[in-house]
Amino acid sequence: MHLPYRRHKLNASTTAAEQPQQQQQQSRTPQPSITMFSWSTPAGRGTPNAGYPGARNASPVRATAINGTIRAPEFTRAQHIESYLNDGTLKRSTRQVSQDDSTYDTVFQTTRGDTLIVRVHLPPPSGGQSRAPAMTLAGVRGRHSWLDSKMRITGYAPIQSDDAWRSSRILLGAAVHEVVKHMQLEPPEIVEITDAGLRSIQANRKNNGSSTRSSTASSAAVGRSAHSSASQQQSASSDAPPEYSSVLLDMPEIPRQIPELDALTREELDQLLEDELEFTSFINGLPIFDKIQSTANDVLDENSKKATANLEKEEKVKTLHKEVTELKTKLEGKLEHFATLEQKQDALCAPPDKKDILRQLAKAKKESFHVSEQLAEGWVEDGANVDGFVREFVEKRNIHHIRAAKMERLQFASAKNV
Repeated sequence: MHLPYRRHKLNASTTAAEQPQQQQQQSRTPQPSITMFSWSTPAGRGTPNAGYPGARNASPVRATAINGTIRAPEFTRAQHIESYLNDGTLKRSTRQVSQDDSTYDTVFQTTRGDTLIVRVHLPPPSGGQSRAPAMTLAGVRGRHSWLDSKMRITGYAPIQSDDAWRSSRILLGAAVHEVVKHMQLEPPEIVEITDAGLRSIQANRKNNGSSTRSSTASSAAVGRSAHSSASQQQSASSDAPPEYSSVLLDMPEIPRQIPELDALTREELDQLLEDELEFTSFINGLPIFDKIQSTANDVLDENSKKATANLEKEEKVKTLHKEVTELKTKLEGKLEHFATLEQKQDALCAPPDKKDILRQLAKAKKESFHVSEQLAEGWVEDGANVDGFVREFVEKRNIHHIRAAKMERLQFASAKNV
């Protein structure tokens, strides 16, 4: 899903506590505006409202449980993604950067003027239960109380573990909202910008930050360059957000001059190029070729050792795969059985049908009436003790009247609801 990117302005240096003082200074000092989101007035000079940013004070949507179920209330994956992509504030600066629906980038700007990207990865459910999203600051290295050494956001409590995420009962859009707000108002200390696109954006903003027109143009560059570079660096991994560090092979430096060629004439050089055997022999005799060959042999030996180690673990991997497959089959069977039992539980815990209750009461009332009538007929024929007959007859007939009263109350309640 690709959403259009728009430009909006945020007076990021203004907070609710500073409004009275800054309103007095507006007539004397022009306030620079930072382009990002639509969290300020249209003119870009006003102060954020009480719901800054993006009506965050609104009550979050909560999950609700099904009547009678024993499962904890939980949002579906589609609901989480929809809340994120359709968020009134975030959707203008959010892009999907994976082939599937797992990874997204949201561009935002801090109060210091730094443009940052928070990468949100929503892993697939495990065992029928949702897993906590992983959020990472992409393309930078920095320090912040919410960040670990790999720039993963770990300070936000609801995403610290799968259990914490499920128990929080909040949507993904609200969670990203809170993280972006915190990173904007309490920005991290940027040590290094590892992403080339972000680095050029930051440089352009510093050079053109004093001009409103330049600031607006930079905002457009944020959306294009930041998401373009993020898409190029996207990893195919389906587990965690990609890292922004690469392992480089320590290759020997290629010499700018080759002394063996300095003494050769043009004709000798042409002859060397035309004779493939002589050219190959000459290349093999260069010192740099020996270094390259030595490096290649080292890499080959290392790959051979790793391949041998992998082959030694092949049987173990096959055994584990077989065990996992069997466990998966058992789990699927248990889940089917659980679903059947849950349906039965829902049926048992659901409110009974009033028509069915009335039908059963009518039948029971009729039975109790016949029992009392048979008792009276038997007494007339036998002429038994009067006191015993009256006591037993009243008891049986009382049951009949109780059931009739219950029917009347239920019918009256149904008519009143209609």
